Amino acid sequence: MPTLHTFFDFQQMREQFGTIVPGGMQIIDWTWRDQQTYSSASDTEVNFFTAVNTNKVKSNMVSAGDIPSPEWFIVRAITIVPIIEPSYENLTDADAAGGGYAVSAAVDMFRLLFQSRLEMFIGSSKHFDMISANFTSGQGIYGYATSDGASGATAVLESNRLVVANNGVPDPRAVWTLNHPKLLEPKLNFQVSMKWNSAVTLSGDTDIRVGLVGSRIRPLQ
Repeated sequence: MPTLHTFFDFQQMREQFGTIVPGGMQIIDWTWRDQQTYSSASDTEVNFFTAVNTNKVKSNMVSAGDIPSPEWFIVRAITIVPIIEPSYENLTDADAAGGGYAVSAAVDMFRLLFQSRLEMFIGSSKHFDMISANFTSGQGIYGYATSDGASGATAVLESNRLVVANNGVPDPRAVWTLNHPKLLEPKLNFQVSMKWNSAVTLSGDTDIRVGLVGSRIRPLQ
């Protein structure tokens, strides 16, 4: 009985019946993203890209901790986006007298970014160990503070101030582009972590989104 190779060689078979164009590659702009929750006054480490999430707003990973085969990914920038909604900061005279700060969006942002560092492992090798604030997001909400009323007779303080805080200027150009981009090979494990020396207290539990910005390389179909 004749075999398929009697009539076609392998290359001809791929050209006529294949779902992938032989030798063809497609390169597209892409960001792999993953969002995890920081538990206020509890966590000292948050790990990203370790699992697939069914909520595709929070994560678009299709494989846990690696790039699916047969794809490659060139990391050109890393962004950190604390998901902090605009909020009202309530101040009192006691806050001013004590010289302290009420916990607010701006204070949350500081404690999350300036009191932590980011590590990235590719395989068993560490490639980053830097203060998290270096990895600006290039995105966010552009706003301003408003006030309504005073909190006491002896000191003029706003009782309610609308506070908006971003990780850097909300401009897509305001990201730290890597001098030496990193190539993620298919099925090679990687992990990104944010670490604090001790847990920080926030307004509440806060989601943080990390993005790997770069070029997705995949077979042409």
